[in-house]
Order: sequence, then C-alpha cells, then structure tokens
Amino acid sequence: MNDKHVLRICHNLNIKSTIKYANNGCTRQAANPQYIAKNLLNREFTAYAPNKKQLTDVTEFKYYIGAEKRKVYLSAILDLYDRRIVSYIVRDSNNNALVFETFDAAIKSTQDAHPLFHSDR
Repeated sequence: MNDKHVLRICHNLNIKSTIKYANNGCTRQAANPQYIAKNLLNREFTAYAPNKKQLTDVTEFKYYIGAEKRKVYLSAILDLYDRRIVSYIVRDSNNNALVFETFDAAIKSTQDAHPLFHSDR
C-alpha cells in the first residue's frame, strides 16, 4: 500500500493528523514569565545622547578554505545615538564568553557611562 492509498482511506474515514508544536521558542510566551525582562527599550531605537542606549548582537560569517566550510562570529555593541560600534570581538566560536568579552570591552571604553543594553537573546 502506498502513501496515496493511505491518504485516500484517511480522507474517506475523516481521519486527520494533528501537529503539536513545542512552545519553547524565544518569540512565544515563556513557560516561566519571571524570566521575561521588562521592555524598557520599547522599540525606540534612537537616543538623545551618546552612551544612553546600546544594542548587542552576534553575526555568523561562513568562509571556505578549499572545500572545508568554516565559521567566524562577530560580536558587536552599537550605540544608538550615532550608530557607532562601541566594541567588537571576532572569534571562531559563539558562546557566552564571546558576548561577555564584548560587553567588558564596551564598559572599559565608556567607563563613566551607564547605558541601557539590549540584546535579542
């Protein structure tokens, strides 16, 4: 019996499949709402002065050496006032240490500032 036969029998008997999705995605409601941070940025991606609002993100780049595919990761922090990069780190692995090093470099370069940091994670 092939798939067409099974599909026809299911259709005739009004048998329908259901697909269950795990509700653990980052864009859905969290199972534990205590881990959801307040939305302080509120999609206001401008700042009235330097070092008031900064964003962080990690971008993956792929490159080849011969037939071998490799990856490198750029972690950067952007100031929303003038869109300048406050700090960046490039590494061959994407982990918490990469982000923390970028954050530490940003703090070191702007020691007197206390910006609101935003990350998509």
